[in-house]
Amino acid sequence: MTKNEFMNRLAADPKWAPGWDAIEAEFARLYPGEDPEHFATAIEARASLGGDQYLDGYSFYPLPEGGLHIVTFGLSVLYGDKRAFGDAWSGRGCELTMKVREDAAGDALWACDLLSAAAKWVHGGHRRLSPYQILTADDLGISRGTDTPVAAVLLIPDLAAETIHTVYGAVQFLQVLALTKNQAARLLSGAGVREVYETEMKPRIGSGYFDWQNG
Repeated sequence: MTKNEFMNRLAADPKWAPGWDAIEAEFARLYPGEDPEHFATAIEARASLGGDQYLDGYSFYPLPEGGLHIVTFGLSVLYGDKRAFGDAWSGRGCELTMKVREDAAGDALWACDLLSAAAKWVHGGHRRLSPYQILTADDLGISRGTDTPVAAVLLIPDLAAETIHTVYGAVQFLQVLALTKNQAARLLSGAGVREVYETEMKPRIGSGYFDWQNG
């Protein structure tokens, strides 16, 4: 699409959201015929308006084998933005995904909290997320006194969703793997994170869940 075509389309439809449409198109390719459940954050609560929500929403796609594949909206450019046209990377260059065992979106809100925490870290002065990066409990704002087993997260390229190329640039889908304290310690033990993931974690992921024995 040329810049003139983009401008004409935007003028004809000011509510056009090409970035959002591109994300949905990729997940429609993965899950044809599925109607995802979508949770949107309140507009007035979004960080762009002074709130504490760093994502615009989450879509939950049912997996054929059970569970949900969650994708975020908000780290890339979603709506009509003349200034962002033609960049190499759209916004932060990524959206986050996560696979959970819950079958109902309302039971998987804990995952949204985790994804939101990662997005908040990005907006706290960190420009980009990248594959094989670890975000610790401190990065995610997880209190040491909480009873959650999640001590960190590992980002990997999504096992299914492919990098998309929008009018605003490329968007990579990074899958979030929640780690326990022992799992995080193993990844940070000195060996390369990618090497440990490829040899010890990836063979256990299967459909996308991660259950590391003796975690």
